[in-house]
Amino acid sequence: MKPRCFGRSASSRERTQGWTIGRPPAGALRSAARRGRPGFSMVELLTVIAIIAILAAIIFPVFATVRKNVYKAQCTSNLHALAQALKLYKDDWKVYPNALFGYYNPDSQAPDKIQTFLYPQYIKDANAFKCPLSPVRVVDLNPNPSKLVPAVHPVTVKDPITGQPWPYRYFPWDSYDGSFVPHNNPNASYQLHYVRKVTLGRPNFGDDPRQLIYRNPPDNTVVTWCTYHRDYAGQVVAPGSIDLVLFLDGTVKPIPSDVMLATADDPVRPYKATK
Repeated sequence: MKPRCFGRSASSRERTQGWTIGRPPAGALRSAARRGRPGFSMVELLTVIAIIAILAAIIFPVFATVRKNVYKAQCTSNLHALAQALKLYKDDWKVYPNALFGYYNPDSQAPDKIQTFLYPQYIKDANAFKCPLSPVRVVDLNPNPSKLVPAVHPVTVKDPITGQPWPYRYFPWDSYDGSFVPHNNPNASYQLHYVRKVTLGRPNFGDDPRQLIYRNPPDNTVVTWCTYHRDYAGQVVAPGSIDLVLFLDGTVKPIPSDVMLATADDPVRPYKATK
């Protein structure tokens, strides 16, 4: 007769509550792994956040500068296209146009009263007349006349040749016949830049020859300029701001904005800019 064994069998001793000799259960391994891999400390988290903030402070201004340069390049390309179209128009008609894009003329005999010049015969894409920084985003070619804007001439609110009130209304997205100044003010007036006759009165021999009203103005005649690249401190032009100025020979030059500001003593000052 075999003696009775009151102890546990070998197999039962090897397995106690799911344990096998030399091998803990999977749940225990995961718990131990978690206990051996603690999370980030507060100091480490703050260090990472500080590094990210420093990188953002370095990278974001670079992105802003790159974006501005892209806008300037696109605007410069638009101005070059205008210069080429002006030459073709002058060759065909022997005079320079009354406007670059066009305007609404209430005195016109045409049914829609909208007159265009370089568009669409010489420049087919109307977007070429809009600076990418224009506050008016949509190019609307068939607006309600009430949506068009009157222009303020840098010399007078009247036609400098006829002396009559300036009757034309311009497309608000047109950045090169004129622009809103300052463009960060929703109530800003649309100031006219492109004009054939800058000084008052009819053409005469003692007049400034740098005007498009004349047969052969010099190459350094100012055609127009774009003010939408200016930076403002409130309603004041910030130091270091530039305007892109188009000259008759097709040169586009960035000129300090304060040079392009008309004054009460010198209302034709912008047209005296030099290359």
